[in-house]
Amino acid sequence: MCGEPIWGTLEEAAKEKGFSDEEIEGFVRDINELEKNSDLPQKGNFTRNIGTLGSDES
Repeated sequence: MCGEPIWGTLEEAAKEKGFSDEEIEGFVRDINELEKNSDLPQKGNFTRNIGTLGSDES
């Protein structure tokens, strides 16, 4: 379904869509690189298990 909310971790969501561990690690590297090169305030590096997407928790 298009626009369906995602609950859980990045890893869980990616595995449900059929991505391999290697592909998930690549996503995490890409996200960390984007964060490092952005003008947004830094909050630390993402890991594979980043927690609930859309959460307001810091």
